[in-house]
Amino acid sequence: MQLSSIPLAVVIIVVVLAVALFVRVWVPLMDTKEQKVKIGVAAAAGLVAINVGGVVKFGWPLKTALAYYAVIIVAFAIGALGHSTSIRAVASREAAEGPSKDNQMSGLLIIQIFAVMVALFFLGGWLFEDF
Repeated sequence: MQLSSIPLAVVIIVVVLAVALFVRVWVPLMDTKEQKVKIGVAAAAGLVAINVGGVVKFGWPLKTALAYYAVIIVAFAIGALGHSTSIRAVASREAAEGPSKDNQMSGLLIIQIFAVMVALFFLGGWLFEDF
C-alpha cells in the first residue's frame, strides 16, 4: 500500500488521534498545571518541528512528515505504559524542588519508548512502500 494514496484528511485524523492518545497518557501523570501545559506544548512543538523540518529542509511529502510525527508521538504514549509510578515521582519531585539533573526519567522508560518507536517505524515501512 502507498502512504501517498491515503487522503490527507485521513492522515490528519490519525495524527489527531495520536496526539489525543499522547495527551491522555501523559497529562494525568503530571503534578502541576504548568507541567500539564508543557506536555501539550511539547506535542504541538513536535508537530511543527517535524513538519517544518521534514517538508522544508528535507523535502518530505506532507503525509510522510505527518506519519513520522504520529509514529513518534504514539511511541511516547505506548512507551510510557507500565512506568506511571516513576513518571509521577519525577513530576512530583520537579514540582517540589524544580528541575534537576538528578531527577530524570528512568533508563528503562527511555529504552521502552525507543523500542516502541523503532517497532512502529518498521511496521510503517512494512505497511507502506513509500513510508
